[in-house]
Amino acid sequence: MRRFLLLITTIMVIIGCKDQSDSFIENNKVDDISLLRADFEKQTGYDQTKVYLLTPAFRTRINWDKTVEKHKDTVLIAVSVLDTVHFPFDGLQVDLKNHVILKAVRNKDSKWNYSTVTFVPTDLSKGYSGLIISRSLKKGIEKIDYYNEGSILNNDNIIRRKFAVSASKNANKASAGLRAGCIYGYVNGYVNFISCDNYTGTGGSSSQDTYGDPDDFEQMPIFDGEGSPPFSEEYYSITNNVKNPCLKGMVDEVINRDIVFKANETLKSIFGANEKINIIFNESTELESGVNGNAKPTQIFYDTEEKISSIDVSVNLNLNTLPSSSQEYIATVVVHESIHAYLDYKGFLYNTSQHDIMLKNYVGVIANYLVNNFNTPVQDAYSVAFGGLYEAFLNSVNNQTWSSIESQLGNKLPSLNDRSRILADYELGYKGKKCQ
Repeated sequence: MRRFLLLITTIMVIIGCKDQSDSFIENNKVDDISLLRADFEKQTGYDQTKVYLLTPAFRTRINWDKTVEKHKDTVLIAVSVLDTVHFPFDGLQVDLKNHVILKAVRNKDSKWNYSTVTFVPTDLSKGYSGLIISRSLKKGIEKIDYYNEGSILNNDNIIRRKFAVSASKNANKASAGLRAGCIYGYVNGYVNFISCDNYTGTGGSSSQDTYGDPDDFEQMPIFDGEGSPPFSEEYYSITNNVKNPCLKGMVDEVINRDIVFKANETLKSIFGANEKINIIFNESTELESGVNGNAKPTQIFYDTEEKISSIDVSVNLNLNTLPSSSQEYIATVVVHESIHAYLDYKGFLYNTSQHDIMLKNYVGVIANYLVNNFNTPVQDAYSVAFGGLYEAFLNSVNNQTWSSIESQLGNKLPSLNDRSRILADYELGYKGKKCQ
């Protein structure tokens, strides 16, 4: 049974744009930034390889050549987010790219204090509304401030009602491993904590604090993607996070050649042209030896009528077994798992017999994909297409539906013994093209 995390938030998002008018450090102050950088690295031991120092939940890199001097005792430094990180709000996702800065504040003793500040805006039309997450790099204290129209909120009831960040009506379905009091987002498609508020003080920030504030957001430097809106109403992607060259190339090839599902719907038309339907391909060394791939939703949003409004599906490929298989077999696994994702999107999320559906309706889809894109012989193509459907085949035999499938396919279908032999040859790489 595939597990998933259901997250529902109740925040209304009004799209706004930030007027980016950075006043960058003048050329004659470059030496000052060099000294600030040296002080920061001395205090923290930071170098570019310590990608989790600023934000333990995802990787970042400091960009010292993009800075804003708010005044002589406060400097904002641009930070690049190296992972794909999204924070969900009511079916939309705030992209944290260009939403993280390093803030340096000099105290009365002329010593610099540093904090990472992450902005999660929900509305900018009447002042900053949303979250500002500050993390002291010296003390490790994390502080989450909630703002509404530029003013900080201290009333817990209002905060819960307006933002509902860590609690939802379906929280009981969340993984037991998630910590109470933390807020969560999605790092490279997987649920992960973004911050756990452990600050015990009260109130907002002052000129001597290293906590973030709405004015920082207005003046923050941007390293890349300059001029883009602070968050997007439509985020969508087909993401290939596979690192193994052989598997990565095969995933790219399948995506580029596209998959035709049903009713002229394709992989790209569903997952590449829909703002709320996403598929992420990953490699894994933790799948069982007999499991070459799996697909599981990593986040699901429901509308007020309890219907799926948005879904992300992660496809995992077995790094221990697949690289030695033929290209045709790997392509079959990628297509097979993509069909699982498609069936999730079509409303069969809770259906434990998706393989029965695939046996009846999608064997031809997989086989034709191999014939059309790899010139695979028809009988070989159908033999490989039945991979992963053995239990569904047994069910079909038991409930007398196999005869209709056999009759429909005719001479395209070898005997069971021949199908098993052909499938094994492609899986072990004895037939077909070797993966490059």
